[in-house]
This record gives sequence, C-alpha cells and structure tokens, in this order.
Amino acid sequence: MRMTGNDRTPTPTDSRYRALLDVSSAMVEQPTVKAVVHSFRRVLSSSCRLHGAHLYVLGNDGESLYLLEFDREADAPAIKIGTKILRVGEVARVLEDLEPVFIPDVSQEMFKHPDLASFAPESVGRPTYVFPVSTSQQRYGILVVTKDRGQEFVPEDVELLRSLASHVAVALECALARDSAELYQRQVVKERDRLSTLFLKYSCV
Repeated sequence: MRMTGNDRTPTPTDSRYRALLDVSSAMVEQPTVKAVVHSFRRVLSSSCRLHGAHLYVLGNDGESLYLLEFDREADAPAIKIGTKILRVGEVARVLEDLEPVFIPDVSQEMFKHPDLASFAPESVGRPTYVFPVSTSQQRYGILVVTKDRGQEFVPEDVELLRSLASHVAVALECALARDSAELYQRQVVKERDRLSTLFLKYSCV
C-alpha cells in the first residue's frame, strides 16, 4: 500500500512544534499568565514530560521573588502561591545573564532558600532547568521546570522551553499593561467625579 505524505509518523520535532503552537493558541484563547502556565504539562506531554513548572516573579525590592503560578504533578512538593525565594545562587545567575541554567539535583539549590528548604528532601535527584522570564524592556522573574528522577532534558526540550518562557514574559507584560490601563481608567473616573462635584458646588454659589 502506498503511503501518502500525510501518513508519516510524527517526529519529536513535529511534537515540539505542535506543543509551541498549542501554547500560542492558549494565549490567544485565554491570554492570562495562569492559562499559559497551566497549559505547560498538557501541551508538552507528547514531547517533553515535566514533573512541574513554577513561575516566580521579582518583588519590588528586586532581591526577592515570589511564586505566582505553577503546574505540577500531584506528588510534587506543595509549594504555595506567594512563597518567597532569594536572588542568590543560580537564581541570581539566570537573572543576571538572561540565559537558562541546568541544575542536576534541584534539592541542593532549594537549601539556599529558607522557604524552600523543607521541601528539598522531596526533590532529591530531580533535574531542573531555570529560565529567565524577560522581554527586551524588563526582567520579570524565572520559570523553573523540573523532570522526574532519571529523566533528561535534551537540547530540543531546552529550546522549546526557552520559547515557552518568552511566551510567559509576553503574558506578564500584557497583564501589567491591562492593570495599568484599568488603574488609569479608575483615576480618570475619579478625577471626573471630583471635577463634577466642584462644578456643582461653585455653580450653586
């Protein structure tokens, strides 16, 4: 039987390209940071199985980061939203160089952060990559992606995850722009109401 061009078996490259398209679609359909992060393990399941993905954003002081969103397996450490980590070690290196860093055993890095130290024993032996989440204008934080024990990150995984981290940065930038627009709109309404009150006050004099 003759095989047509559409009958070929998908390659790993095809799967990774499809995963990137799926995340892009998730941003269009529901362009929120939460939607993008929560789509990671689902859309990557055919090409790059992750044990967890955690998004940490920089605080106002620039020296601390806080867990904003995550997508992880049920047996992953129960790190809560808002958990604080410090700009030290590999975290600092990623934010300074804006290049991903590989950590063979993430538990060793977790001991450097007081709020993560208690979770380190659950994470022994889990390979992890830390990606910068940034645009040309701003450093927003880091994306920490972890695989289960015995699994590896291949170069194609790293390039795909780098692209996904860029998607997260865009989602964050859009979210901040929306927040700024909403704040400006509230300020305009408040000023309008203030001027209306003044006008009524002096028109009655």
